[in-house]
Order: sequence, then structure tokens, then C-alpha cells
Amino acid sequence: MKKFVALLLMFILTISFSSIALGKAPDDIDAFAASEGIQTFKEIVSNDPAGYGYNGKEDIENVQLGEGFQVNYIDPAKLKSTESKASIKSIIKAVDQWDYVVLSNGKPKSFLTIGKENNELKVISAGGSAVDFGVAYDKLLSYSLDKNNLTLVVDKGIRILLGNKDNDEIVVPGISSKKSAYLDGIDNARVSTSAELISVLKKAQEDPDQAKDSGGLVSKPSTATHFPWNATLISLVVAFVAVLIFVKKTKYQKR
Repeated sequence: MKKFVALLLMFILTISFSSIALGKAPDDIDAFAASEGIQTFKEIVSNDPAGYGYNGKEDIENVQLGEGFQVNYIDPAKLKSTESKASIKSIIKAVDQWDYVVLSNGKPKSFLTIGKENNELKVISAGGSAVDFGVAYDKLLSYSLDKNNLTLVVDKGIRILLGNKDNDEIVVPGISSKKSAYLDGIDNARVSTSAELISVLKKAQEDPDQAKDSGGLVSKPSTATHFPWNATLISLVVAFVAVLIFVKKTKYQKR
């Protein structure tokens, strides 16, 4: 279910920046996603149903296309110069990519990403779990009633939804509490303010480890603990060889 397999269709996607993208995808993008896009999704996922979290090809054939949003990215330069109380929309740039939620039994299941190259629409990727994003979407709509005026921001693989309530900008990331360390405790269990998110983004940008990629969200939770299997295995092999050498040397000396 956690597996995410990106499809690169033998091309380099040229990202063209434009104004901030709000609300739903344009009609022509929707039309492509609903026809060629979803069909390509089914073909990709059918190659490994279980790996993508599906029970079988019949399960895949019954998926439906959900909401689509144009992708926006954080502008590192604007983030660095902005104040924490600024609007998220003032520090993002839209790209020629659109993320769609793919539904299974009416519930968010996966993602389908459509992109443009030389004004031609293509499927960029298919897969990844949309469950946590679905929770974020419902949470935001419970506060922001205008679903046509939501904004999607993607940074380091984390999808963040922006909306408005009483002229105030509110945000909900598509991550659960289990992954909240990525955003200093911000998750899809609650609605947060732009100031909270910008504060986290600026803190991450100032982290020396972020210097290589101009900042943005942290690449991994600071609290994450992963057992170093590779290093441990190498150490065991080295130790085993050392013991063998020692034993042989000892036997040789006794002779």
C-alpha cells in the first residue's frame, strides 16, 4: 500500500511556471484525465495490483476519477524573504502538473498525476496512497465550504491543501499523526494556520541539511529511527572473517 511507483514515459518533463493555481483543474485537463489518463492508470496498476494496494484487476477496473488540482511548489527565494505571518499563496508557484485522486468504492485510494510537455498532456505517475490526503480534504472542507477554491501545494512528496475561512488562510497536510514529525507535529487531524506552516517551512529551510536543495520541508522526520540493516550485515561479515583468520592463525601457531 505504501509502494509508490512513478512512471517516466521516456521524456524529461519541462516545468513551466505560471500564476498560482486555484480550485479544480481546467476542463481539457479533466477530459484527458477521465479518458486516457485513467486508462493508463489502470494499465500501470494492473501490472502489480497487490503492490499498489488493490485486490486484483477487477478491483482496478472499478476505480473512478476523483478531484483534480493543479500542483504548486514552494518558491525557496520567496520563503526565505517572507515573514511567518504571510500567506502561503504568496510564496508558491504553479507548474504544469495536476494531481488527481483515484477512488475505489467511493473512497480515496491512489493518485494520478498528469503533466504537460511541449503543450502535450501525458501521465507522469500513478500510485501512492491517497487515504491520508482524503482525510485532509474532508477536514478542510468541514471548515472551508468552497471546494472550488482549494489550492494544492506539494513539497518533498507531501501534499498540502489550502483553503479559506472568514478571510483567513487555513491548511491541512495529507499526512497522518504517524508522519507528523515531517511537519513538526502538523497533520491531517486538525486545521492549521498559514503562520504555523510557514514557521515550519522556514525552520526547515534554515537547517544546514537543506542547503543542497534550497530548503523546503524536512526530507525525513527528525524522530525517525531506522535499523541500519546494511551496515550491520557488513559489520557481521567483517567480524566473522576476522574470527576465522584468528582461529586459523591460532591453530598454525600451535603446530
